[in-house]
Amino acid sequence: MHVERVESRAQYDDFSLLPGRLHPRSLTVPLPDALLKSWWRGSRLRPAGVELLLVRDHGGRVVGRTTVHSDPRLDARVGARTLLFGATEFADAEAAAALFDAVTERASGHEQILGPVSLLPHEGGGVITSGFSQRGFDRVLWNPPSYPGVYEDAGFERIWEGDTWSVETVPRQAGVPLGPVAPEEWAAAGLRPGRLTAARTEAARAEMLDVLNRAHAGSPSGIEVTAGEVQRGSTAAAAMAALLDPDILRLATDEASGRIVGFALAVPDYTRFLQSTRGRMGVVEHAQALVTRSRFRQEAVLQLQCTDPEDQGRGVGTLLGRDLQAHLAERGYRRLRVPAIARDGSSAARAQLERFGGVPMHGVTFYRRAVG
Repeated sequence: MHVERVESRAQYDDFSLLPGRLHPRSLTVPLPDALLKSWWRGSRLRPAGVELLLVRDHGGRVVGRTTVHSDPRLDARVGARTLLFGATEFADAEAAAALFDAVTERASGHEQILGPVSLLPHEGGGVITSGFSQRGFDRVLWNPPSYPGVYEDAGFERIWEGDTWSVETVPRQAGVPLGPVAPEEWAAAGLRPGRLTAARTEAARAEMLDVLNRAHAGSPSGIEVTAGEVQRGSTAAAAMAALLDPDILRLATDEASGRIVGFALAVPDYTRFLQSTRGRMGVVEHAQALVTRSRFRQEAVLQLQCTDPEDQGRGVGTLLGRDLQAHLAERGYRRLRVPAIARDGSSAARAQLERFGGVPMHGVTFYRRAVG
């Protein structure tokens, strides 16, 4: 096995197309090309980029890939100098061992390696440990049943286990317990509903970022997210702008002060579109997205839902959940997919999903291994 750094466009193409060559294209989810290129070429946040690695067998065939980087904020959060890896795919245990060895060789001065992340745990990644018959989706990539055993046989241990969820979107009448939120219910809570519009995006982003950071301060993997990282997180969504639906970007604002106290942001599930284009989103693909976007407004993915800790106890999360469900149903969505909810916490989030009839779909875990 030979490990090489991605430096040429041909190597980059091998890196980006590998998941579709290893796994069923109906199940695996290609990372958006715009996102991968921002890692490879570098960005304002990471001028040096992220190191992309390939593994080739003795015949020159690409049989594995991964990324390697670090973030001192996560080091501080977990209490250990950590080298992160992500976008990790391999044909078999031998290819995986070559990847893990390459990551470990780069871990001088670190205490552990951890992944797969994209680029940080809260942005997505992980390894699916159950539910393999269900395709992946945004922030939750698919892998075959062999992956957990390969990691664990290589000495990795599980960390931050969770589950993805699936919630059928059911139209409900006003006045029923889980139905649309009545104006008087918002008023009784001292709240005003709204949506994230283009006119408010810049003004609202800083407020939402503050809410997000305060809400995630207690998360085991939570770090303070910067405005630039919100923009980085929007790279994939920006590439898929033709498929976005502003009616499912919901806000809750304090009636008295006008400040945002919580939000529930969902996007159409464009997994099938990414599968059809292998992650590419050029001019032709944009035009295709505009023509066919109604096909991708049948299922949605919850990107974020959080409440300012200062406003806990006002029912913000419950009202936002009902408001989002009502708008999903009104817009014709049949299902909401939810990225991994931690098992050792987030009981309120799980309870809300269960109230709406949600069921776990995939088991998900990250892996870490001591080095040095």
